[in-house]
Amino acid sequence: MSIQVHDMIVELTENVPAVNGVPNSDQYKNAVTDAVRTFSEKCGLRKHATLSIEPGVATYNLPDDFLRMIELAPLFFHLPHYLPMMESAYFFTVSPFYMNEVLYDEHGLIPRPAHWHEQYDISDGQITFVPTPTFTLVRHFAYKAGWILTPTDDDYDDGEYARMDDREKGIVMLKAQANALRKQSNQTSAISYDLGAVKVDNGKVIDSLQVRITALEDQFKAACDDYNGAWISA
Repeated sequence: MSIQVHDMIVELTENVPAVNGVPNSDQYKNAVTDAVRTFSEKCGLRKHATLSIEPGVATYNLPDDFLRMIELAPLFFHLPHYLPMMESAYFFTVSPFYMNEVLYDEHGLIPRPAHWHEQYDISDGQITFVPTPTFTLVRHFAYKAGWILTPTDDDYDDGEYARMDDREKGIVMLKAQANALRKQSNQTSAISYDLGAVKVDNGKVIDSLQVRITALEDQFKAACDDYNGAWISA
């Protein structure tokens, strides 16, 4: 299932009508996309992928929806004998075999160097290993994934969230409404003035907006907690 950003913007404009041009079209879209990013951080999905490690190559691209690493399969296991990688959440039977202090790749046995320690850095959608790998290996990892905006072929160029369902959209829209109302609150002067026989108290307008924003943020948090259930996000 996919959710069109255009449809989310239309719904947002109905729930939070513009006041004196605020939010404008760009601000409505930003309210939606920012809400999706916040939802991704709070409720991102656990996914699994592989890296095709090659000798002499230190840096590899991560999936487009990557947010943060949850677990990376270690290279060496302290086991007394050959042991196939078990079928589990992120290890699959296609993995190589491992021995105590020895890595067994497709070219044979690689002994673990003395005082060897692996590190990695993640930046700009890539992972870099230190030291640079000297072996060929399929490396499995689990990661936290977010919802990413993808282009569409329809009449609207706002894109879509290809893996988002109606329940997830409903949670996002709570945050999007709060974002749009906050934009209105930030653009409203707290100065009160008289307009003929009518007294305009912008201070009360701002207070009213803040009450609505707080209520929506509370609903969003509660919905995220319910969405996550017993699983604690990484």
